[in-house]
Amino acid sequence: DCCPWRRSGALAELPLSSGAEDHARLRLLRLDPGAEVPEHGHRGLELTLVLEGRLCDGERTLGPGDLAIADASVVHAPRAGEGEGCLCLLCAV
Repeated sequence: DCCPWRRSGALAELPLSSGAEDHARLRLLRLDPGAEVPEHGHRGLELTLVLEGRLCDGERTLGPGDLAIADASVVHAPRAGEGEGCLCLLCAV
């Protein structure tokens, strides 16, 4: 397997690009039901496309096909919906 999932607790990440200095970093993120991503901020933009399940980010609940955009002013701790996991495509630029 050339690109294995990397698991850390209730989160698993699959890098899809190298994230070189001048390129976007692209990855899949899978969260177990109710799992929370540790609180974090961003140096640039992060686009999150929900592919499966539900993602709760602050007051918003996103479902398949929904896109969240976070810039350098955003500090957040998104989490998967209770009772179902979540699969997202993340692009950081």
